[in-house]
Amino acid sequence: MAFWIPTKPYTLKEAILRMRVATGDVPTAQACASADFNGHRLSLTWNEYRQYYVGSYIWSGQQVLTRSANLQDALAAMLTAYDVGGKGTCLIVVPRSDRVEILGQGNVLFTTRETPCQEDWAFAAAHPRLRPHSKKIMEAAHAQWQNWQFSRVGEALLWERQLGAPLQLFLDATSAKEWDAARNKFFEDRRAGQLQRRP
Repeated sequence: MAFWIPTKPYTLKEAILRMRVATGDVPTAQACASADFNGHRLSLTWNEYRQYYVGSYIWSGQQVLTRSANLQDALAAMLTAYDVGGKGTCLIVVPRSDRVEILGQGNVLFTTRETPCQEDWAFAAAHPRLRPHSKKIMEAAHAQWQNWQFSRVGEALLWERQLGAPLQLFLDATSAKEWDAARNKFFEDRRAGQLQRRP
């Protein structure tokens, strides 16, 4: 089980710009240098080997924001990062669990079991800003401000970049089915035009 602070909402236009920046569109990245919609997915997890919490996000590799053996201190740092983060920022917290080795006959390792650190889990559960997290909970929260287009922005930009499909086809579509039909028609029309131009 994990806890989270939900994603700060952003618009479809901002979702398109976020994807363009993330996929290396240099002009868009330059134009969006001071934009507030490129928030990160922050995470706070326990590093069992190092025996401390690591707060980080991924952007060209892991960017570490804090390390602490104390959940309260680590969470305070990550809450600050969340508060100053732009639209699209969310925070996922996975409190500490200790790996317990279960030995079999002759002290041979039989299996391991994850045992939650009760103090840290209780602290996270009682924290006023954290709420339980799961894929289902996250999808329900996102459905309050996202439509079908948000999950297919990358696909629309790929069609625009590689096949020349106007992004407006995607923006004008009122459903995924309509977008699929418009995209397929564009492809068939383009293919037919290319065939007609062959000597």
